[in-house]
Amino acid sequence: LWMTLGHEIRPLQLEHKLREWIKALNGTILDTESNPDTLRNQLAELLKNKACLLILDDVWDKVPLETFQVAGSNCRIIFSTRDAEIARETGAKIQSVDVMSNDMAIELLDKWSQGYLQETPRQYKEWIIDSIGALPLAIKLAGAQLQTKTTEDWLKTFETRKLKSKRPAANNSHDSIEDTFALSINSLEENDRRLYVALSIFATWEIPEQSILNVWEELSQLDTESGKDLLTDLVSRALCDLQIHDDTGERTIILHPLLKSLLFNKLDQTERQDLHR
Repeated sequence: LWMTLGHEIRPLQLEHKLREWIKALNGTILDTESNPDTLRNQLAELLKNKACLLILDDVWDKVPLETFQVAGSNCRIIFSTRDAEIARETGAKIQSVDVMSNDMAIELLDKWSQGYLQETPRQYKEWIIDSIGALPLAIKLAGAQLQTKTTEDWLKTFETRKLKSKRPAANNSHDSIEDTFALSINSLEENDRRLYVALSIFATWEIPEQSILNVWEELSQLDTESGKDLLTDLVSRALCDLQIHDDTGERTIILHPLLKSLLFNKLDQTERQDLHR
């Protein structure tokens, strides 16, 4: 069974999804059984003696996830989330998804461009992948754009904000890179969001942890322990990555190039000058 939960799922939507799974398992729902707890118990009873794989996609909150944690002993639950803290707090085993290799990214780009890049030299494809950081959603959107634009023109005019569908569906953030990232960025507390946006002033997307802590201390009098806690939270939310160098033990924060570009665009000229001081 597969279920997409999403960012702002409401109680009535949860109830509807419970009904969908009950019907999929050939359960009978009476009109009077509209109480979510009753539906949840009925779903648990249907799953008690079954062997099922339950997949919950795009989980943003523990409450909707816990609603569907009713599987029997022969069932297993897999859920996807941007926030590793949800997995830790619910006792789930975390399986991180690695960044795609160049070969995989180019193969996906060829697929989404529908053959329009068939005669394009590999070097041009690699430049495209370098521009968007091998992010699957970005590759999907770029591939669609490259069906109507030459590779040279696309590279000349590329901006992160332009990675979006020409026909976006209502309430579908996955039609725009900017909207997709905004869901995670806007979930931060105001001061945490301000400090995160400040990372865009660094010249490189690989930033020594200590450099970040120094900037944050200047901006918000954030002590080292609190700064490290915030970085841990940002990594958990998939807003950056942490790399620990084996030889030196140095900790480096990796900021995705597309995210760095979007964050920098959130700063006006005065803010950029103030942060560079």
